[in-house]
Order: sequence, then structure tokens, then C-alpha cells
Amino acid sequence: MTREPKYTKYITEGSPEFNLQLRRWYENLKAKSVITAETYFRHLILWCDRDNTDPMELLELARREDFRYRIMDIVRKMEKEGKAGSYIGYAEKPVISWLKFNGINVKLNINIKDENRNLRSENERVPSKEELGKILRMATTRARVSVSLMAYSGLRPETLGDYEGTDCLRLSDIEGVKISGTGVEFENIPAKLRVRSNLSKARNEYFTFIGKEGLDYLMEYLNRRIQEGENITLNSPVLQLDPKGEKKRGKERNDYLRTQLVARDIKKAIVNAGFDWRPYVLR
Repeated sequence: MTREPKYTKYITEGSPEFNLQLRRWYENLKAKSVITAETYFRHLILWCDRDNTDPMELLELARREDFRYRIMDIVRKMEKEGKAGSYIGYAEKPVISWLKFNGINVKLNINIKDENRNLRSENERVPSKEELGKILRMATTRARVSVSLMAYSGLRPETLGDYEGTDCLRLSDIEGVKISGTGVEFENIPAKLRVRSNLSKARNEYFTFIGKEGLDYLMEYLNRRIQEGENITLNSPVLQLDPKGEKKRGKERNDYLRTQLVARDIKKAIVNAGFDWRPYVLR
């Protein structure tokens, strides 16, 4: 089962809150990025809640001369509440997107303190070789593959498993994979790895490589899956869902591991190693 947007009720026909124009906006954003579509939709609703309005009323308010000051008052209130400037700046973007989609172009020109500062990432750094080794030792067999592909091959979690759990990195994307009944081997070290366009952030296909250490972790993981009875083929995902979780609350699972679960595996390894970093520091 694919992951549904959090605010499905606004874009699902038959729902009391269904709004055709909101669904058009959402689907237009989703055509380029499902992550942007869901994040923008969530922030638009949150903004309206904060302003005690709704998306359709927002269109009417935007035509008034004092609309800029209305937005400015909300920005200043969020600053007083201690919200980060980067958060406020991002929260404002869906409002502008919604207005533009409906043919309303507004120039707010509102300055936001520290809008371009990411205070969390400012305190982050690339792990040392020793720290990365500790993270790898604390990771599960599956997470070890994820960590190594991020750290050594520069992949994003979204490449290993997409946001909706509908596609992922597959063994066919790795050049020189040899599969037999007893295990998996790699003809080339390092192995060339293809990132398909639909798994690329820029939607451009590109290549990278997996070195010996990363291939060793991957081979150990794949061979364990074969020993547990999985029929591995070139179409198999590099990262597989937990076989113990075939059903959850009576519903079918996603077809593939979602980005959220990939990141959770990595984050758990980082925390178990004694650090409080985001998974992205590994890149």
C-alpha cells in the first residue's frame, strides 16, 4: 500500500472537505516532487490554521491592499515564538505557491531574521573515519548497507527507497552482479552504480561507484537474505522490507522500503553510536 498524503481528505472526492482547486494545486506540485507537494500542502493548512482562515478565503484576502501586512504580522508573531528563520521562510513559500497557482502574484518583500541560516546543520560536520566505523559497527546488517552507500557512494536516502515506497535502488542498477543459488558476487570492484532519473533529485540519471568495503556489506546482507529463503533476482531491491512485517494492522505493506524507514535505520545506528547527527551528514 502506497503512502497517502496526510491531508487526503482535502483532495479525495466524496470527502466533506474535498476541494477540487486544492487537488489541482497538489497534483501540479506532485508532478515534479511528491515530497514538495505533501510538505507544501501541510504547511499551507498550518498557515491557514494560524491565521484563522482557509485556502479559499486566503485567495480573497490576497486581493486586499493590506494583505502584505497580514502576512508580516504572522511572520513577526512566529519570530517572537522562537521559530527559526529558515522554518518561517519555508512556511511562507506554500502560501505564495498557492496564490500564484490561482493567478495571484504578490510581492511581499518581508525580511525574515536568519532566513538563510540552518542552525542545526551549522553545528554538524562530516564524521571522521573512526566515527563512521563506530556507526557501521552499531548498525544492523541492512542499515550498514544504507550507511555505506551514503558515505562511500554519496547516495540520498530517497534513492535507496523513494518517498511513497513505489520504487528503489535495485540490483540491476549495479554493474557486474552475479547471482547464484548459493550467494551473490560482484565481478567488478569498485562496481559501477546507476541512479535512474526517477530516483534522482534533479531527475537526471547519473553514475557513481561502490568500493570494496561497501560491496562487502552488501554481499553479506544479500547472502543472508538468500539463506533466509528469499529468491533474489536482478529486479530485487537492494534494501528489502523486513520479512517479519508482511502484514501491518491488517493492511498490505508498501512494495518497497520508504525513505522514512531508510532514514530511521540510519538514524538509529547514529544514535546507538553515541551521536545526534542527521543521516545526511554521512554524505
